[in-house]
Amino acid sequence: MALQTIYTVCFLLLSLTCAADPYADNFKRFAAAVPVVTYAISDRSADVVVEKLVLGIWESEITVKTPIGLLRIITPLIGRNNVYNVLAAVATGLSINIPLKVRMVAATIQD
Repeated sequence: MALQTIYTVCFLLLSLTCAADPYADNFKRFAAAVPVVTYAISDRSADVVVEKLVLGIWESEITVKTPIGLLRIITPLIGRNNVYNVLAAVATGLSINIPLKVRMVAATIQD
């Protein structure tokens, strides 16, 4: 079984928690005083969740469902671990009220 690294970030004003983390409920209780934003690949109850995922050898195509709409991201980052990183970034943007349109522009910038 592959080792899965799950990150939970708790600031004074918000908490980001991966819904797939077996300790997610504990983190939510710990951070109950601040808004909690969850993200996941397959847990439909998460605030930020993958609607469609295509993992290729050169890129990942991720359609993300958020409370304010869908976001399509094509990134050269590959693998499920990087999908979690992308979801955490989207959840962070969502939690600090960055408009989805701005996130879409940032997601399409290439080197």
